[in-house]
Amino acid sequence: MSELVRDALRRAAVYRALAGAFAYPTREHLDEVGRTAATAAEIDHAPPVADALRALADAASEADAGLLAETHITLFERGTACPPYEGAYGVAQMSGKAAQLADIAGFYE
Repeated sequence: MSELVRDALRRAAVYRALAGAFAYPTREHLDEVGRTAATAAEIDHAPPVADALRALADAASEADAGLLAETHITLFERGTACPPYEGAYGVAQMSGKAAQLADIAGFYE
């Protein structure tokens, strides 16, 4: 396997762990984030990256899912300034979110 492929796979493992950390935090999901981060930490990363992934794994396993769920709703789902979806940014369309979702569906089709 070439070094470029190895680098891409290492980055993908980190991105997967980080992306999972932004989803709604059920206990099962936090356990999955912890496993994903721990697995990614075992891949040949530089020490700061591996240490951060291990810290994420530890934090996910020790986290209070209920408290995180409240914080997640406050940050991402109550019309606050940091929605996690691209469609929440930009100029609002006259026909609203339905037209935007139709455009996205057409793109993927």
